[in-house]
Amino acid sequence: MVQKAPQVGKTIKKPEGLKWLDSISQSNSILSAILAVIHPELYDAGQKIFNQLREHSEIADPQDVLS
Repeated sequence: MVQKAPQVGKTIKKPEGLKWLDSISQSNSILSAILAVIHPELYDAGQKIFNQLREHSEIADPQDVLS
């Protein structure tokens, strides 16, 4: 089975999507830190996916929506 690289959805690149990402960023940071402590393997798997998205997705906006 061939695995495809993960993709960033087109909706997330729109102004509404960027606004939503901005509004959840603090909560996401807190939850990410908690996950790193209570389940490091799952945290590492999530970070691996974010890194793959950064490397392989074509984000049209100058702002990196995955930061």
